[in-house]
Amino acid sequence: MEIFPTDPNVSKEPEKVLKREKVKRSGKRSTKKEATGFFEVLSEKECELLEERLQETLSEILDSGNAFVRSPTERNLKRYKEAIKRFLMLLEKRLYRIKDSYDVRQKRVRLNQIAEVVDERLKEIAEKLMENERSTLNFAARVDEINGLLLDLYR
Repeated sequence: MEIFPTDPNVSKEPEKVLKREKVKRSGKRSTKKEATGFFEVLSEKECELLEERLQETLSEILDSGNAFVRSPTERNLKRYKEAIKRFLMLLEKRLYRIKDSYDVRQKRVRLNQIAEVVDERLKEIAEKLMENERSTLNFAARVDEINGLLLDLYR
């Protein structure tokens, strides 16, 4: 089983399939029609939806990070953490693919699964986000550490 999301180097337009219609009994010839396959359209829509969700999540991360820096409350910290968590989950769905290959040796069939990096652009986006948000993340970690120490003292 191989799962391959769209390649960023290939255009996002679905491939066109040419269909030829048969000559009818009346002798009329019909022209060629262009049609797209169901899976190509489905794949294109999934990519569009994922891109929209990633953009929404990125803007939510930036907004909640700014709100957390302005007023470091527990509510803002939770909102910021949840936004980062959603972004990483979306990336995980799109960033890796599982490639299964069967190995037949010595009368045994083995299934090899390999996780491969698929979309370098998403990886770059994640790295840029982490660079830009590093100070906010460090601040959040310090606040979280202080809260943990306070809870330890409270017990």
